Amino acid sequence: MKQCTFFIALVGTMLRNYVGDKVIDFAYTTEAGGRSTLYRTKGDLLFLFFYHIDCDMCKATKVNITDHGIDCKIKTLYADQDKNTHLDALYGLRTTPTLYLLDKNKTVLLKETPIEIINDYLK
Repeated sequence: MKQCTFFIALVGTMLRNYVGDKVIDFAYTTEAGGRSTLYRTKGDLLFLFFYHIDCDMCKATKVNITDHGIDCKIKTLYADQDKNTHLDALYGLRTTPTLYLLDKNKTVLLKETPIEIINDYLK
């Protein structure tokens, strides 16, 4: 029964924030120590980059983002499952890095997409 409950929860998170849907809002702490929400973040395009500090692929992806000069606002979010369990629950963060591209209305354009595909999309 425990496995069944786990799979139902997993499918539920996979169906959230689907391409074409408005993404679920969440609060976060800014670099200056203040509080904000995803919906308050302005920009024609918003790139969500969920990462883990010890993830080598995350480090390489972050370099790839800055090297290719992606023309949109980038919001990097530390996906520490102990501290940000609400992000894991809302976005189903199974691996890092997890990448989303949103439009100005916070509609998902690309979900869990490799950086190379995002770069191609933005050209």
